[in-house]
Amino acid sequence: MADKNIAEANLGDRVDSHSGDFWAEDLPQGYDVMLLSNILHDWNPEQNKTLLGKCHAALPAGGAVVITESFVDDDGTGPVSGAVASINMLIETTEGVNYSRAEYEELLREVGFSRIERVEFILDAAGANGALVAYKS
Repeated sequence: MADKNIAEANLGDRVDSHSGDFWAEDLPQGYDVMLLSNILHDWNPEQNKTLLGKCHAALPAGGAVVITESFVDDDGTGPVSGAVASINMLIETTEGVNYSRAEYEELLREVGFSRIERVEFILDAAGANGALVAYKS
C-alpha cells in the first residue's frame, strides 16, 4: 500500500519503502528518516526498545526516527483519543498499549537518540494526535 501511495503522489524519486520482518532482520541502511506510524503501540516496552535500537543502528549521524501515534498525556489523564486507542490495543494485542510521549522519550534516550522534539497536531488525525522526532548524533 505504501508503494502505491508513493507512486500516486509522484514521490518515487524522494520516498522509498521497505518491507520485511523487523524482528528477524536488521533495518535497511542509507535512509535519513524512518517513520514508525502506529507501530510501537502494538508492543511492550522491551520490544519497543529493541525496535528503536534497530532504528538507531541503521540511521546515519543526523538521521531521525519519527513516531506518530495517539499518545496519552504524560500524566495519564487523557486525551480521549489516546485512551480509546489504548483500550483498542488492550483488546487487539497481547501486550500493546498507547504510551505517553515521556515513555517513548525515555526509551529513545536509552538506545542513544540525543535530541527529541515533540510535535503537536492541531487536530487529532485518524490514529495520531502528535509526533516525536528523535535525532541520532
